[in-house]
Amino acid sequence: WSGFREVLHETILVSGGDRGTAYATAAENALGKVVVVSGQGEGKRAVVTFDPRWLEERHVRDDLAGGPVGWTQYGDEGIRSETTAEGAAVAAIGVKADGPCGALWNFPAAVAGELRLRLRLPSQARHVRLALTDHFSRIDDRGATEHAVFVIEAGKLGLLGDGRWRDLVFRWDKTTAMGELTVEVDGKILVRTAPQRAAAFGVNYLRIEFRGAADEGQVAVRELSVQLKL
Repeated sequence: WSGFREVLHETILVSGGDRGTAYATAAENALGKVVVVSGQGEGKRAVVTFDPRWLEERHVRDDLAGGPVGWTQYGDEGIRSETTAEGAAVAAIGVKADGPCGALWNFPAAVAGELRLRLRLPSQARHVRLALTDHFSRIDDRGATEHAVFVIEAGKLGLLGDGRWRDLVFRWDKTTAMGELTVEVDGKILVRTAPQRAAAFGVNYLRIEFRGAADEGQVAVRELSVQLKL
């Protein structure tokens, strides 16, 4: 097993409350691609084909040109794509006051690597936490960050809800042996931290979670990429 990529996700409920992505079956076709048949419930069956090299890409970039299709948001809803005045595509995670907010972005699992993004926080976002972890958890899972590999409080990075774009760089190493994470903001290293636990295969998720003080505003992400050492 390697990669630990999200092949298919479905957010629309089907009968009985099933999410519709169960009972996956995979086979290799004549071209060397992997064909996955998955899903249950009327209208929810799917056939997905991918190149196995995709599982272990060393460089992944999400320019959001096709929308936030690489993100998952179970336990929250409403992530959408917007465009800045300069024409850059943005993943916008709406703020609401009546529950947890956030989203996750999946990338190939790696023991060491570098993740870059631009982040903008509104004043209505509270208790913003950024995590790198090795498994999927719903946004409304209250114990998810406590069990993540690395967790950073945005406030400790000086990321205020002032609507400014900030450049973040996460660099991690030796995550299977209790290594280290460094966090750089606008060109300055502000945090060096050990993991909360060792990861069995490295990390493969960026998790952004927060709560809202009002039902307006949005946390925005753009220019997201990872460079991995597999």
